[in-house]
Amino acid sequence: MFIISYIFLLGLSHIAANQTCTPAFISIKNQSIEIYEENYKNYTKRSDLGSPEPLLHQNLSVQAFLETTPCGVSARDPDQMIIAGGPAPEKLFPWQVGLVSPRGLCGGVLISSSWALTAAHCPVGENTTGILGSVLLHTRHPRKQIRRVKIAVRHENFSLKSLLNDVALVKFDSPVVLNDYVRPICLPKKGDVFDGVNACFISGWGRLSKSPGPKPPLQFGRTSVMPESICFYTLRLYGRHLKKGELCSDLAGSFVGRGDSGGPLSCKVGGRYYAAGLASYTIKPPRRDITFLPEMFSKVSEFIDWILKTIEEHGL
Repeated sequence: MFIISYIFLLGLSHIAANQTCTPAFISIKNQSIEIYEENYKNYTKRSDLGSPEPLLHQNLSVQAFLETTPCGVSARDPDQMIIAGGPAPEKLFPWQVGLVSPRGLCGGVLISSSWALTAAHCPVGENTTGILGSVLLHTRHPRKQIRRVKIAVRHENFSLKSLLNDVALVKFDSPVVLNDYVRPICLPKKGDVFDGVNACFISGWGRLSKSPGPKPPLQFGRTSVMPESICFYTLRLYGRHLKKGELCSDLAGSFVGRGDSGGPLSCKVGGRYYAAGLASYTIKPPRRDITFLPEMFSKVSEFIDWILKTIEEHGL
């Protein structure tokens, strides 16, 4: 027998617990996209504050370039926060990306000045806008950076039915400027696991309630990666199967909400944060008396070869 500890987070969404393997992007069909178009024009006319990323990649491989890019450092380390979750202050997750399109909202995670990871089931394409540098999607902020998605590449073996290989890459039309508000997360090595790491966090703009209205500020919650064997047997108890390229977070089925798909599971190792997972889906408990089922993420370390190959094909 094992004991799974979990965190109750005030104000975090319970919508996802009522979804059955349902992608968690949120529709914004009834909301205007004009604010993002206007912001895009305004912010591309001015120079962003901060220092441009050094052009080191000209003589480096993709892997070497990503490894030499400053990554995984937060000016306000979430591991030092007194609270375990709630609204995120500025600069807490500088790698967080909001991906907004006429079809919906998803999360993403910045891995270089031009590339971000997200979930393959997210409705991203050339009509998608990337928002970085602010915890508020709709509010103007002097450090907010807005980019259009130039290229979106889904994993070639992605299955919408099973959500197998639920990972995608997006490239922006121009590099972001790196500073304390916008900075990439580190990529893990192929095969890395984060079992036992007690400083892991999930973040996103998912709904706090079923009521429509403005998007809430970025929310976050502390969690941990469930050991694969425990995840496997926990899912098996309820007739589920752990698929290759998936991992479970040790959370009470109450955080990953609609709008959080593709957002990062950020884990701190050696003073830096790594992209351990990408929010994929939640599982509806089979009975009302079951209060716990793990949240499911795409395991980034299983897709490193695909990530490097895709970036190599489309350019840094």
